[in-house]
Amino acid sequence: IKKPLILARKKNKLPGKVIEQSYGLEYGKDVLSIQDSAILPFKKFVIVDDLLATGGTAKCVIDMLKNKKKEILALSVVVELEFLKGAKNLDIPVYSEVKF
Repeated sequence: IKKPLILARKKNKLPGKVIEQSYGLEYGKDVLSIQDSAILPFKKFVIVDDLLATGGTAKCVIDMLKNKKKEILALSVVVELEFLKGAKNLDIPVYSEVKF
């Protein structure tokens, strides 16, 4: 079974055809991109990130994948800032290594 790494990056960082979506930050807005061809062969995804704060970045990736009819199984993060309640803004299981 192929288990590739598919990156979500800030705008203009990935080559080729990308899907993009803007999302809110605590201090403004930004745009994330994912290479369209990278996700085409796959139906299910686990999102991995270093930090979960408010959940804005994760929600943006979830929305982009769901718009392409993909299933998101879970979010795995290294650090979760629980006091910001980002996990409550997501409709998928969240697994954290460290919680503050």
